[in-house]
Amino acid sequence: MSLPTTILFCILIKTVLCNDEDPFWAPYDDVMVDNNNDNSTEILCPQLEKISNGNIMIEKLTGRKKVATITCEHGYDIEGNNIIYCVDGQWEIYNSLPQCNRRCLPPPYLENGALEIEGEKDVDGSYRKGTVASYSCSNGYELMPRSSNMRVCEKGVWTGPVATCVPNVIQVIGCPMPKTIDNGYFVQENTEELEGYSSFGQRLHYNCKAEYSLRGPRVRQCLEDGSWSPKLQPDCVSRDGKS
Repeated sequence: MSLPTTILFCILIKTVLCNDEDPFWAPYDDVMVDNNNDNSTEILCPQLEKISNGNIMIEKLTGRKKVATITCEHGYDIEGNNIIYCVDGQWEIYNSLPQCNRRCLPPPYLENGALEIEGEKDVDGSYRKGTVASYSCSNGYELMPRSSNMRVCEKGVWTGPVATCVPNVIQVIGCPMPKTIDNGYFVQENTEELEGYSSFGQRLHYNCKAEYSLRGPRVRQCLEDGSWSPKLQPDCVSRDGKS
């Protein structure tokens, strides 16, 4: 039974130079070349996935290396390392390929408010990923919703809800206490009152003095919007027709 044999051989290459003084070729150096280690062999690297809105250019380097350079189309910015090396047939990719992120158009204008932007602005007026837009309202206005005070540029859009400035609403605590009527009076059903105001749902019962008659509604009620119903209060008139 014969055993497999491995044959290694070297080629002796004789390098010679032409001497100007001597018109004969003379030896210069001896170089040993191992034909089992040929660095000129083409290295095959796996095909890289396509990058949306980007381009990949692959070049061969010295030795057994290749390099891929990734660029993005106009209006897009690269996220990640734009240069990847292939060594001995393997791409040195960490986690994932870089991405091309779309820039954001200018953030929405805020009426009755102010806008401050922190981040990089391109020559065409677009903004790069991570740019922060902060909103605030002028005096007398309130930002709605409150979570819209800050928005961030992410993948071509501004995150978060759209900001709006609305007029401040005065908190209604009740109905203003009405003035007393001439030659008459009113009685409140609920005696627990705020100073200068009647509570919601409060009822006023009107009466007149002797020899006077009530003209208008006898009962008025405080509504939740801070108004009285009916709006006009009654008055007292004498029985002979004079108030």
